[in-house]
Amino acid sequence: MLMINKMKDDLGKNQKLSVPHNAIFWSNGIMNAYTANDSFLRENLSWAESATNWNRFMVISSLGMIHQGNRAEAETILAPYFAGQGGANQDTSPYSTAGAYYAYGLVHANHLSQETMNFLLDGLRSSSQ
Repeated sequence: MLMINKMKDDLGKNQKLSVPHNAIFWSNGIMNAYTANDSFLRENLSWAESATNWNRFMVISSLGMIHQGNRAEAETILAPYFAGQGGANQDTSPYSTAGAYYAYGLVHANHLSQETMNFLLDGLRSSSQ
């Protein structure tokens, strides 16, 4: 985690460097896969929110790697990013919403149930309207 924090500090708030910004969050997701340790994201929320478009999708979808297998908490963790769910993050960007659904799919990987399918299909239907 020290290495990731050092890279973040070196990058600063330079938005013209979106690839390293994305790489830092993706590295964090890989390093913390299956751990439910999303402290880096929570501690750097304002920096994470500076991501735009594809990078915003990647930041939020990295939560799926971190929380993979944590099916009981998936909706609670990802609710702020689903369009129309409100919560602490009022962001209704299609990139955020798509990232949240992708993360939800990662959390439930290899544990497909009818309930999971219904949740994903309901999200698909509501986003196409």
